[in-house]
Amino acid sequence: MRRILSLLFIVIVFTACSSNKDKEYYDSASAKYKANDYSGAVTEYERILNEYPDSKYAEDSYFAIAGIYQMSKIPNLSKTESAQKAIEYFQKFYKQFPNSDKTPKALFLIGFIRANDLQEYDSAKIAYNEFLHKYPKNELASSVKMELDNLGKTPDEIIEEKQTVSK
Repeated sequence: MRRILSLLFIVIVFTACSSNKDKEYYDSASAKYKANDYSGAVTEYERILNEYPDSKYAEDSYFAIAGIYQMSKIPNLSKTESAQKAIEYFQKFYKQFPNSDKTPKALFLIGFIRANDLQEYDSAKIAYNEFLHKYPKNELASSVKMELDNLGKTPDEIIEEKQTVSK
């Protein structure tokens, strides 16, 4: 009996200690982000995802990493590499958290980055159409429709088209 109680105590102590570790990583990542240490922030956010994938901080960690890459904040990565990494993390978020309030935004951003940063119009169209299929009443739906209407067009072409329609 004493052995069982000792084992139970050890498990409880270990669980209590480790349950705070994800918060420590998250706080550290947030502090590094605020200090413009984006590489350090990504490292800490990734620790959460790797060590505590079911943590309450996992959603925000995926989104934060994707955002850092989307803004090209990691030194020595080209804009193209950064955009690809952003898509990778938004896609992981999209698969991992299909019922999150942020899921429609993640799918929108996948299409947006593919269209506007990578000029991958066919892939962007797929993401946008999936968005409209899954979230037709979402507040971003009108932006998705506009993006679809203007895929591959330059700003000048869009302006010219708008002026032609208004005449």
